[in-house]
Amino acid sequence: MSQTLPRVYVFRNGVELQDHPSNGRPCLGFGSLTGKVGDFLAFESVAVQSTIRREYSEIDFRGPVMIKIWAPNMAAEWFAVANVATVKSTNHERSQRVNAAA
Repeated sequence: MSQTLPRVYVFRNGVELQDHPSNGRPCLGFGSLTGKVGDFLAFESVAVQSTIRREYSEIDFRGPVMIKIWAPNMAAEWFAVANVATVKSTNHERSQRVNAAA
């Protein structure tokens, strides 16, 4: 019996990008680790299986996105797809907001 690969679900600002070609496709893995945004690991890209293996980066998504990886036999896990510059910028903005609120 073959095991079902977890699937990729793409989100921006809490809204699922249902029309993106990677959405709902089997996850084959991630590209290079670019850092951490909050509690989430961020990667350069995510690879999915359609008729071919396809890798999607922040450029392909037209901006950074959150990726939910889910399969019926596992709990959902969340990651970000963002390049190093976006991770640094996002973390800087987050720290500015925290410091301003303090």
